[in-house]
Amino acid sequence: MKKIEESLQLILEEAVDLKHPNPNVINVNAEELAEEIEMALMDPEGTSLMIWGAPGIGKTKIVSSVLEAASKPGQPIMRLIDVATPNMAPDDWALPAVKEMETGWQAMDIPKNWLPVWTPTGDPEEDAKRNDAANMGNGGILFFDELSRASSAVQNTCLKLIDERKIGQSRLGDKWVMIAASNREGDDPTSEINFSTALGNRFSQINFVPDFDSWKQWAHGKVDQRILDFLEFNRDDFYTLDDEDESGIFASPRSWAAASESLSRQMQYAKDKGVPLTAKRLTRAIGKNIGKGIAERLAAFLKLMETWSPADLRQVFTDPGKARLPKKAGTGYDLAESAAVLSMLVTTTKDRELTPRRICPISRNILLG
Repeated sequence: MKKIEESLQLILEEAVDLKHPNPNVINVNAEELAEEIEMALMDPEGTSLMIWGAPGIGKTKIVSSVLEAASKPGQPIMRLIDVATPNMAPDDWALPAVKEMETGWQAMDIPKNWLPVWTPTGDPEEDAKRNDAANMGNGGILFFDELSRASSAVQNTCLKLIDERKIGQSRLGDKWVMIAASNREGDDPTSEINFSTALGNRFSQINFVPDFDSWKQWAHGKVDQRILDFLEFNRDDFYTLDDEDESGIFASPRSWAAASESLSRQMQYAKDKGVPLTAKRLTRAIGKNIGKGIAERLAAFLKLMETWSPADLRQVFTDPGKARLPKKAGTGYDLAESAAVLSMLVTTTKDRELTPRRICPISRNILLG
């Protein structure tokens, strides 16, 4: 009885703190982050945006989605250049060279071809053509991923690009926005965070805190509805990164999307091969993305959906004395099935007057008799 009560209490608590450890950094949800990106696109040559956030929460995905939505029909698309800065060296950005000028030989940096830059000539008409070519139509976002883990030399290269919109003698196309993202300090103890004050001062800095409701809007039609129904009540399972766990397997917006894909493949495999879709197969399919513990609870939820009818669930509220109960396990009820029943109770009443917090006491009374 005590274990079930403790499990119910955990449902109403946040498992992981996703806020930035520095209280001066503004925390934003998905909708607010999208607004910040949209406003950055309105002023490409304005202050660049730095997005902090925990691993796997979809920072890059939101940037990409906003950019895609901003591309107008009938016009050139806006592009995303995703730059994995920790894997780069300064010569991945530009190479030193010597060029003969009117005043003599001059050392300069020649930018690599992947950079959307152009070199001024002094001729306004020619410069306009070169700028248009660098914009590749409608510009887009130059996205510096994991910038805080880049080497000091690469950060110094980025500093001039962000501060002056120049690399060597070349200039960034005027329709390109620069946005950076990185995990917070402490999210990955094995990696060194090296974000200089000088670089940080060039950015508008925010911290992305994903919330299930915002993610659910994006996930509708992309993630299996049963997973969304499960998470509707088990919100503490939405994000479960544990700093002590070195396996790298944890629940996150990214891994839930991957779990949905794995579930779809497993269902198709079972259908094609004519094998039963057992709880063990379900656990294996989704556990490799979100971890075994959550996968077992989700598998129990999925299997329960096959056996509990809507009438069974209605009876919990209309005639609780005769309502069906989860299967027994020792002196109590099976925890996985109990949690699955609670999830189903909530998801069948969502968008009505009852809320998870109001249903919880009702469900506790039913399960504990």
